[in-house]
Amino acid sequence: MKKIFIFLFLVPIIICCSACWTQKQKTVQPEQPSPLIPVKNNSDGGFAVETADVWTPTFQLCWNELINLLGTKTVEYINGNPPLADELNKQKFQKSDLNGKDYYISVSKQTLQNKKKIEKAIKEKFNETSDILAQFNFPNIPDDRTNEWFIYSILIKNFPFSAAFDILSPEYFNDKQDSKYKYFGIISENSTNKENVRELKKHITPLFYANDDDFALSITDKSDSEEMILYLTDSNKSFDEIFDEIKEKSLRKDEYTKIRTIQQKQGDDVTIVFENKYKVPYLDMDKTLAFDSELANKPIKNNNGEDFYIKKTIQTIKFKLDNTGAKLKSEAAISGLKSAMYIKKIKIYNNYYFNRPFVIFLKEKNKDKPYFAARIKDGKYLVKGE
Repeated sequence: MKKIFIFLFLVPIIICCSACWTQKQKTVQPEQPSPLIPVKNNSDGGFAVETADVWTPTFQLCWNELINLLGTKTVEYINGNPPLADELNKQKFQKSDLNGKDYYISVSKQTLQNKKKIEKAIKEKFNETSDILAQFNFPNIPDDRTNEWFIYSILIKNFPFSAAFDILSPEYFNDKQDSKYKYFGIISENSTNKENVRELKKHITPLFYANDDDFALSITDKSDSEEMILYLTDSNKSFDEIFDEIKEKSLRKDEYTKIRTIQQKQGDDVTIVFENKYKVPYLDMDKTLAFDSELANKPIKNNNGEDFYIKKTIQTIKFKLDNTGAKLKSEAAISGLKSAMYIKKIKIYNNYYFNRPFVIFLKEKNKDKPYFAARIKDGKYLVKGE
């Protein structure tokens, strides 16, 4: 089920999101507020986590590494935690929830040589370049000359379908007749490519179909190692709650089918046959998020007795879905500074050069008086060189 969660953010997006989500979004400035930012609930005076339109674990992975760096069990701000910090401290997602081949994490001093190490690592592992490293300053100095830290994570997921779905005719979304959008799927047994349809159906599992406004299905990738869940809903619940809802309704799959059969059956001589059709919009998402207003420039406790300040945060999420499959690329980073600022050292040498008149004594260590003394005023007692 861990693999399912990676793509869980698709659930409210693919069927119920607004039409503009299908258009490419290029955000110059990070969006605020960000996913998971708790907002004041005026009804009870408490806090509730704001439902976001997209989520990936990359920033959570960075936060987990920050906890390890601080040597604490949770991140604790000296003047009280922002609600978002409390949410992240729950560490609901860990790197153990991912396949190691799909992510890379780095915790290092914020220096140019470490930036190059990150760039080399993600190039070798994913054949990718970073979209966010250029937004941070990496001075060309040794690690021991800075107290700035840089925590970085990247997640790459490729989800190829077992075969290409049919490309369907463009149509409107959510009954809004403003623009038509691209769709793919299977809407007829008489597909132009029956071989593809047969192959795809091996990887499609209807989870439940309560009615025409309440249904979900699962699609596995070509290798059957990843799973995509699509759930028609306009719910404002959290992703965790929505996922639990899918699981609960999936257990009632047969019950829903029985109810729908009874509703349609008009006599004993009538046989009800359900034929599944599928239609999904193309998606192209490019989002940049920041968490600075909640998390940055506030002192954090450190087990080493120093304060730690988050200077900058960023997360990018790129997701594409078409009739051949999906691709996810997400990066996140936290740059931070220990309060014990690095102070430039000025070396003053104590040159004990006895190349001028001097006095020499010899004594036993446990005695008070020397047993030899000499005054050297010139080269009289010095040994000449060859």
